[in-house]
Amino acid sequence: EVRHRVPLILYSPLLPGGRVLPGPASQVDIPPTLAGLFGIRGDQAGIGCDLLDPASEDPDRPVITWTRDAQMISVVTRNRIYHRRLANENPLRFQDVAEEIVIDPILDPAGEHNLLGSGRTAAVTLERAAQSYFEAYPWIVVQGRSGLPSIRSQASRVAEKRKTSGP
Repeated sequence: EVRHRVPLILYSPLLPGGRVLPGPASQVDIPPTLAGLFGIRGDQAGIGCDLLDPASEDPDRPVITWTRDAQMISVVTRNRIYHRRLANENPLRFQDVAEEIVIDPILDPAGEHNLLGSGRTAAVTLERAAQSYFEAYPWIVVQGRSGLPSIRSQASRVAEKRKTSGP
């Protein structure tokens, strides 16, 4: 938990007031957030969202992290944190169900009470999000969609903008 609870502070005298975001966020959200602050709109590579754009707020949006050395995947939402150990022989598959933990970060910030004792229902959606991540992530990397947009797509956007804005 300590590894993934890193505060992010954006400061500028141009940003009015202050704002604390109650939900989870990830490093993948930094580029779209900065692009939004700079007024850059349109398609962007990656899976992050502009944290300051009210249109992109989703209280149930999961943030997925995984730690190779701990062999652990975590799915974090505003009101639940799901942890599951990964299989040693295949880091893209899960260990057995006994390795699952679901925590309420608001009522149990120390993570001492596993909610799975009251049934698996709490973990099903979060487990599905983790599994979807592991199924999609290799495709995203292989297709070259995990980084910046290609030079060609940037150039075509600039050319399109010139056409529509006139001489």
